[in-house]
Amino acid sequence: MAFPPLFPKQTMTDALTNNRINIRALRYFQVLAEELHFGRAAARLNISQPPLSIQIKELEETLETKLFERTSRRVTLTRAGQVLKTEVDRILNATEHSLNYVRANWP
Repeated sequence: MAFPPLFPKQTMTDALTNNRINIRALRYFQVLAEELHFGRAAARLNISQPPLSIQIKELEETLETKLFERTSRRVTLTRAGQVLKTEVDRILNATEHSLNYVRANWP
């Protein structure tokens, strides 16, 4: 799905099909967008904070847009981050549903 005003250089589909974005990056983004705190998000993902920060930075670089506003006291989603959160929730839910369906029907 393309987001022309927010993701001007490429579509999400382009980024996914060119292997520049993976499911792990989307999951890390999703959890950080829910927690709005790097420490809590990292704990929830059972990782340390640096890999989370690196993955989010790489995702922002790939999409060529800022997804989070960061200050020393808080993290908030940008408008692009809000749009992406909606799409990532949809993508990851569909992926989980598909995997569960296959597991249940083809042991």
